Formats: sequence, C-alpha cells, structure tokens
Amino acid sequence: MPPKKKARTGVRKSARSKTAIAAGEAAPTTSRVISRGRRPNLANILDLPLDVVLEVFSHLEPRDLCSLVRTNKAVRDFLLNRHLSNAIWRGARERLESLPARPHFLTEPAYAHFLFSNHCHSCGKGPVYKILFPWFKRYCNKCMTKGSVRLCTISLDEEDFFTELEGDEEEVLNVVEPSGDSWSERALVHVPQLEQFLRDWRATDGTLDAKTVVYEAQKARVAEMEELAGALEDWCEEQKRLRTEELEALRTERFNQICERLISMGKEAQLQRIKQCPRRLEQLIGIASVRQAAPLTDKGFEKVWRDIGELFSEGNDIHEDTVGEPEVGELEDHIE
Repeated sequence: MPPKKKARTGVRKSARSKTAIAAGEAAPTTSRVISRGRRPNLANILDLPLDVVLEVFSHLEPRDLCSLVRTNKAVRDFLLNRHLSNAIWRGARERLESLPARPHFLTEPAYAHFLFSNHCHSCGKGPVYKILFPWFKRYCNKCMTKGSVRLCTISLDEEDFFTELEGDEEEVLNVVEPSGDSWSERALVHVPQLEQFLRDWRATDGTLDAKTVVYEAQKARVAEMEELAGALEDWCEEQKRLRTEELEALRTERFNQICERLISMGKEAQLQRIKQCPRRLEQLIGIASVRQAAPLTDKGFEKVWRDIGELFSEGNDIHEDTVGEPEVGELEDHIE
C-alpha cells in the first residue's frame, strides 16, 4: 500500500478572506499542515538524555559517525569531544571484523575519517576515493600538488648525516608511487613529513650521536607506518572484494526472481529462446533495472517489465542461430 500523503500546514487565503481584508475586517483563516518534503532534523537530537544519545550512537558504524559529524556544529562538537564520545568511536571500530588496530599516532575520529570519509584532509572537499596509505591521508588533486614533492627533486646531501651515517632518503620518508607508474623518478614524498624531519634534525646539538638518535627514530617510524599501511590496504581490498561478491549475489538473485515472475506470466518459452541467444541474453542482463543489486519487489517488477517488455513482445522473434542454453556458471559470467 502506498504511503498516505502528508497534510500541508499553513494559512490559505480564500476569496472570502481576501474580501474581508479589503473591507478591513478580520479575515477567517484555514489551517493546513505543511510537512511534505521536509527532512528529519538532527539539530535537537542532543536535547535527549545523555544515556539515550550514547545508546543511539553506539549502534552506528564509523562511516555513519563520519556523516553525522558533518550534519551540524552541535553534533560535531559532541562527537569530537574525547571525554564524551571516544568510547563511541572505539566501539564502532571494534565491531568491524578484522580491521587492524588503530595506529597510535591517529585518534579514533581521525582513523575513521581516514578510512571511511571521502573528503580531502586538507580542504575538506570531496569526493576523494584515492587513499594514500603510506601517508595516512586523502588529498584532492589540488591539495596533492601542494602537499607532495617528487623524491628525485629533493637532495639531503647537504645534511651531513648522509655522508656520516650513510643515510638514505627512502629510509626516513614514506614514498607514494603515482597510480599506474612503476617505481621511478615520479615517486612522491609527503611535504609535512619532510619538513618535520628536517626540523627535528636541525634541532639537535650537532653531535653525531644526537643526529644518529634522530635518524634511527625517524627510520623506525617510517618502517612502522609502512607496515600499518600495508595491513590497512590489504583490509580495504578484502572489503572491496566481499562487497563485490555481495552485489553480484544480489544481482543473480534478482535475475532469478525476474525469471520466476516471467514464467508465472506465461513467458517461459520466450525466456528460454532469449537465454539460448547470447546477444539477446546480454541485452536482457544489461538493462539497468535488471542489473540492480536489490531484492525484487512488486513495484520494482513493474519497472522491469516496462523496460524488458519489448524483448518479450510477440512480434520480436529471434531470427538468429541459437546455441545451447548456458550453464549456471556462464549465466553468472554474463551478469558480472
């Protein structure tokens, strides 16, 4: 059953009220509730008791919390308050299966923002889908240009540790390889990391021992970040694979449901002819409403039938050489 129409609210002036206004009399008004098109407002959610708010937020995933942070200032201040909401972020993270532990150099909100929020870490614009795992950052193209420099263009030979300690830039800087490029002179380093390392290096007393301590500490940090970045990248790739399999399973199930409905409509013979014709089968599966990764509903099938009805019309006969009916595995390959 379709949802009931929401009433409108407000004052509607009739011809009688307009005449009354012209005569200087009080005009009768008719009130109608106007609520159609309004979205729920989260501005007052924090007016609820604190334990209720915490209970509601404790059931959300990190991606949901990242979206809530961007709704309004009050919710943002609450969710970024370490004393009130740190347990919420930690609980949301721990509910995700096999997610690597939070790095010690990132807070809970920063860790969630890095993995689940498609916004630039510098300007806040989005969407940004490219994750720079070695830097634990997301940058848009403009900020990427400002925040990176080619490894081949920097030279730390002027810093005497490269001669005294036989140092190597790649040991003290996390390097990002541009997409599609092999390890080459286009490799990039993070400008903030480079500047921080140089500040720490030049802040020493100049002795070899002090510089050795700084160099080894930076080398250990870089190795730790590389290890964590590799684990996170593997986790993200696994999540993408699982999501792809989930969507393909939904598409296959939807296609099977469509076939069942077509058979119940007496279209079994035409359906079999289409399945035996690779071109027609590909055409059927390629229709957007058929490929949709969602369960099939009565209303959804109405849309599907409007899209595929022409393929099943009586005058649309197949005059091509047909092949045997594809196996289930072949059918899934078509869907993919």
